[in-house]
Amino acid sequence: MLFIRTDANSKIGTGHLMRCLAIANQAKQEGVECIFIISDKETEQIITPFGFSTICLNSKWNNLNSEIAKLIQVINENKIKLLLVDSYYVTKEYFKEVGKRVDLIYLGDLEYCEEYIACLINYNNYYYKFNYENMFINKKTKLLLGTKYTPLRKEFININPILNNTVSNVLITTGGTDKYNIAEKLLQYFVNEKKETNINFNVVVGSLNKNLESLSEFEKKNKNVKLYININNIAQLMIESDIAISAGGSTLYELCACGTPTICYAFVNNQLDSINEFSNNEIMISVGDIRGREKECIDLIYDKIQFLKNNYHIRQKMSKSMCEVVDGKGNCRIIKEICALHH
Repeated sequence: MLFIRTDANSKIGTGHLMRCLAIANQAKQEGVECIFIISDKETEQIITPFGFSTICLNSKWNNLNSEIAKLIQVINENKIKLLLVDSYYVTKEYFKEVGKRVDLIYLGDLEYCEEYIACLINYNNYYYKFNYENMFINKKTKLLLGTKYTPLRKEFININPILNNTVSNVLITTGGTDKYNIAEKLLQYFVNEKKETNINFNVVVGSLNKNLESLSEFEKKNKNVKLYININNIAQLMIESDIAISAGGSTLYELCACGTPTICYAFVNNQLDSINEFSNNEIMISVGDIRGREKECIDLIYDKIQFLKNNYHIRQKMSKSMCEVVDGKGNCRIIKEICALHH
């Protein structure tokens, strides 16, 4: 049995939870039961429709140290042996107290050697910057590094990308919360200012998005704009899109699996390494950090769309490179390695 400690809410978005759900679904398929340990009811509401049980700690999602005593109690009561943790708020004390009692698997960027971790999963394309092989030399920690361990939902497996000669569908996906309301600003620029009527804009928004009302109003007024709220088959939409505009984060790896040529941007620090890596390797086009330079970035995104519209061969090259990054089998590899910890 695998226990997973993660959260999702309007402050941190849904990325951590979505990748954990992908791993949990794969585990379930292979006969491994999963239970989620969460800090509050907000996360519970998001998990419940997926059919997994939860244990709610009623703790603070951004202060994991304050839950240690309660978590240890849960570990003892449930005889937990395997615990996967996916949160930016872990501390050395947390790793030590929890890692002494269970086989602890950590999913994410780790900037220091942590001997209490049984397994580290860092699937990011910039993982090499941390120099883990040297950091964990002579340690028992199992290292699962690089994009072949990207945890994607099963809809992203065995996809055949479709590349059309003309660009008529553009996907806009701005993260679970879209704090800076980029989706709406892009639409206003493309549709109102640039009068871009030959392109359909498909906009994916999470239910935690605070601008849903005004986005819905925009959709009503423009027949080439369609909103998708809490979509459950985003892979299909990605495949049908000729170009995607996306914030950094796990969505970029999903777009890779679909081979959808992508223009990306960052709005938090931890997205910068990833978008720079994709851009430097000519896998995606990046317009950089949008904070404090929104107008400039939106202009740039528009220019890049025109550029890709007129260069089929560049879209083709991007699509091929993207598919080479992620093969969609990361979950299978993760479950295999996690299960091996206990045999």
